[in-house]
Amino acid sequence: MPNTEGPQTIDEILSLEPIELAEWMRARYIRKIPTPTSIAEFKANAHVLSDIANAYAFLSSLHAVAAAKVRDAKRRKLDADTVDACTARRDAVDDVLKGLKLQYEAFSRMITIHQQANEELKMLREV
Repeated sequence: MPNTEGPQTIDEILSLEPIELAEWMRARYIRKIPTPTSIAEFKANAHVLSDIANAYAFLSSLHAVAAAKVRDAKRRKLDADTVDACTARRDAVDDVLKGLKLQYEAFSRMITIHQQANEELKMLREV
């Protein structure tokens, strides 16, 4: 899922301007979720859940560092613009995390619905 363009370290990522950070995360981690309709299509897209989970894990750690930077900026009484930029970065990461969580839950629910439908068909055949 992720590409190798752009910043590579946590410090490089969190040094992006807040809007650049949001755009970088969107381009790198947000994807269109497939809508499989058959078992074969679900199997072909099985990696989607693990890709989203991996992105979520990374961005959770990024969020933790961003939150720590906000606390540090406030503790050191840095200027309001610096604190605001740190807060905007943390909030941008949080927003992308929310989007990833929604994608994970939606795709997981699609799988569950498909499995339930298959079970119902199987029971109907047994009757």
